[in-house]
Amino acid sequence: VNRDLATRLSWVYRKSGIAMLITSTTTCAAFLCSLTTPIPGSQGFGIFAALVIAADYVLVMTLFCTAVMVYHNRFEKPPLCGFQIPTPIGPCQCGCCCENCSCAINNPTPTEKALAASHGNIEVPADGVELFFRTKFAPMILKPRNRVIIAVVVFVWMIPCIYFVFQLVPTEKQEQFLKDDHPIQKAISALNDKFPVSSTDRGIDVFYTWGLQDVDRNGANVLLNITYVGEPRYDPAFKFTPQCMAKLKEVCDGFQNNVTDEYLGLVQRNSKGGG
Repeated sequence: VNRDLATRLSWVYRKSGIAMLITSTTTCAAFLCSLTTPIPGSQGFGIFAALVIAADYVLVMTLFCTAVMVYHNRFEKPPLCGFQIPTPIGPCQCGCCCENCSCAINNPTPTEKALAASHGNIEVPADGVELFFRTKFAPMILKPRNRVIIAVVVFVWMIPCIYFVFQLVPTEKQEQFLKDDHPIQKAISALNDKFPVSSTDRGIDVFYTWGLQDVDRNGANVLLNITYVGEPRYDPAFKFTPQCMAKLKEVCDGFQNNVTDEYLGLVQRNSKGGG
């Protein structure tokens, strides 16, 4: 494997290329699952994130490998280009811009060190992270008893996670960014809670319609076309008779006079939602 750079790069491609392809594919698929939601913002985020992961895989398999080769051939051997640094064989003037730098005689590259270590000529000291995963982490994971313990801990941890997921509810009030004792927050809280809503305050326009069924949303995709949200469907059983007109007038008068108990809970008249 350590015979030369081409052999090492070929081995890395075979070993890591398929693994990164699988992980990138699963990540892209996970983000594309957001297309099942009707919310255009979530759909756009999923598509963007999936394309970023796919582009990242392409760049890792092409541009990154090219950068590794350029670094190995041009920048891995000291010194910096144009500097005269004293060496055991005299001042080096070629720098990193030239291959076969004179410093390479006394400064072998990591590739050359790895090749010598594979032949048993030299011993390359392992760093602390490598020693931890080789001597501590890997043996611990390979023991069946430890894997059972880890599985039990994960299973127990998932129970409260699932419970709290089902406890999630929609946001009922605006998120508070300041502390309760902050002067600005005190003013905002007093304005929202202590002063009743005036009849002249601008509210949300709610339109009640009769004679319509649910909107036919076949072919509607707000992510691609924000102007088409579907086709209205009229109720063939709805008849605009005198009795119907009288009922509509009765409902409108009830809203105006606040006497319609059926719709009283749907109309907000103060900051707390009471009537």
